[in-house]
Amino acid sequence: MPLLSKPLLEFYRQELRMFLRDRRAVVLSIVLPVLVMPLLIFGSHWVHERRARELETATHRYVVTGSEAALVRSIIDGAVKQGWNTDSDKPDEKARFVLEEIQVSDPSKSLSEEKLDFYLEAQPAPPPQKVGKTSADRDPESGQKGVLTGRGQAPVIRVHFRGDRDSSRKGASRIRDLLLKSRTETRYALLHERGFAFEPQELARAESQDLATKDQASGLYVGRFLTLFLILFVMIGGSAVAIDSIAGEKERGTLETLLTTSIRRADIIGAKMLLVLTVSFVITGLQVINVLIYMGLDLIKLPEGMTVSMSPGRALLLLVLYLPVIFLASGSLLLISGLAKTYKEAQLYFTPVFFLFLLPAIAPLFPGLKLRSAMVLLPVSNISLGVKEVLVGRADWPMLLLAWLVTAAAGVYVARRVANTLSTEKLITASETDLADLQGGPALFPRHVLKWFALVWVIMLLVATNVESLQSIWSQVLFNIVFLFGGASFFMIRRYQLPVRQALALRPVHPAVWPAVLLGAPASLVLAHAVFRLANLFFPVPQKMMESFSQMVIPPEYALWQVFLLVAVIPGIGEELAFRGVLLYGLRKRYHPVVLALVVGAIFGFFHVALFRLVPTAFLGVILTAVTLLTGSIFPAMLWHALNNATSIVLSRYNASPTDLGMLQMGASVLLLGVALLVIWLFRTPYPGLKQGRRNKDEG
Repeated sequence: MPLLSKPLLEFYRQELRMFLRDRRAVVLSIVLPVLVMPLLIFGSHWVHERRARELETATHRYVVTGSEAALVRSIIDGAVKQGWNTDSDKPDEKARFVLEEIQVSDPSKSLSEEKLDFYLEAQPAPPPQKVGKTSADRDPESGQKGVLTGRGQAPVIRVHFRGDRDSSRKGASRIRDLLLKSRTETRYALLHERGFAFEPQELARAESQDLATKDQASGLYVGRFLTLFLILFVMIGGSAVAIDSIAGEKERGTLETLLTTSIRRADIIGAKMLLVLTVSFVITGLQVINVLIYMGLDLIKLPEGMTVSMSPGRALLLLVLYLPVIFLASGSLLLISGLAKTYKEAQLYFTPVFFLFLLPAIAPLFPGLKLRSAMVLLPVSNISLGVKEVLVGRADWPMLLLAWLVTAAAGVYVARRVANTLSTEKLITASETDLADLQGGPALFPRHVLKWFALVWVIMLLVATNVESLQSIWSQVLFNIVFLFGGASFFMIRRYQLPVRQALALRPVHPAVWPAVLLGAPASLVLAHAVFRLANLFFPVPQKMMESFSQMVIPPEYALWQVFLLVAVIPGIGEELAFRGVLLYGLRKRYHPVVLALVVGAIFGFFHVALFRLVPTAFLGVILTAVTLLTGSIFPAMLWHALNNATSIVLSRYNASPTDLGMLQMGASVLLLGVALLVIWLFRTPYPGLKQGRRNKDEG
């Protein structure tokens, strides 16, 4: 069977004709993305030029106060006479603005009322300090800390301004530059009087030489952003046509008719993916032409010394490298369209998938990441790192091949998942959605649960991390866990009239489960730290960040019982009610149990906002979800969670860490965790109402 069969190509041409006839789809997928860039570039260019003109020709009103005001006025007058505000035929940039001193009774109030741009406070010199004492103030020119000599110090001139106003900030910067220029020239004059025959900055010249070629330096710059922009163009351009291709046809009822024809479903998926690829390639090509035009018009200015040139061979290599990335992105767009029951639901899925592709595309921005590492196994990131190395002239061919195969395999897997969405009867029609709308209450909850948790995450991110009064451990626990997690859980139970006992999995378990929990909790903690060490290879975490986080979560000034209560007991109850309770109940019929454990675990990790906590907490979340699915109860997960956090507290108090353990201890932890899960599986009382696999359905 040929890869591009005749029915596939015929159906592709039909889809392309239908797409071109649909003005709305053409405008959303091609015209708007192509017009957005010129509008943004021209708009930002116009705003930047206008703002620059206004600031360059501005009149800055200021006031001089303090006992040394006369000295400041003389410095400003002297600097102006040296050329800062000359009326010559060719004034420099500094000569276009005007300094106007005015008189006010209250400079601080006038500055707040925008009657002033800034004011200068000139204070007398501080008393002399001991010889050799290091000053805490940095020199504003060099940034280095000075050494006091014991001689009389210069007066202090303090510039007061408002950083939230352009004219105030720019005026303060200009007056500061003026004062520094005057000080520098005074230094030169004094040195010249004492026989210093040349400019002080020429005492020792420092020169640097870049041994990389211009192409290599330019390749490093372009390689950091090339994949990011490619993903941006492909996802935005292909989203409209992909979402309409399946989800839109479901709403219109044309998909059912299409599936009754003689065209194979593989050909249908292939033709629709070819259409998305075609639109993506067209948009990418048009955007490249846009960029070249803007560079020619000097609207996009490249860094100094940077050149953009590419041989046909290298361009062909980049195209080959990017093929699996584009294939994976297009397949993912079709997948969310196939999984969604409505057009609006597909649009809702698009945003997280969009950012899911952008995150690995920024891998080249991290200087420590290389292709010859574990990153080669991460789709999209591996290609983005490989492209950067190709552009700087250091192609690692074995790793490039492996990266291409890994990303291509991910694309093939996604394509098969897309085909499966058309093979699943309940995703073809909207009958299940209509039934849920009619029933309301608990039937609607599975469709809305992710939206509610997304809202909780946004509130937590915006409020808890930005409100200063919520930065202590007490306030964070009360707000995040008690108010957000606990309050949101019971709100959803009441809002959708959920049965409390079932929604929170309040069920008894076999007595043999409890010893298994006591055995598995410390073992999972050790393995979570091992996962952190593995994740640290991808996203290195500074040691200072880890220390500050440990001090914030486990503050030494708190009594041990308080730390146990705040870090172990309350999170063990509150977080489990939300994630292994309400969230798991809402998603139990949407995913296969294995996928369900991964999804709930990933969401649990995502709520731990710090990037270095995401992977290990997601790992722990998967284990806790698996325990809940096997036991059908939330109580073992609560105890497991509390023991995990309590063990971390004890280890922290004794300055110990599981990351210091060797391979032998790691292997023992794997064995202990396996034994614990085996015992739980042997005495399992499975979570009721889970989605059944195909085999179970057939057997039933």
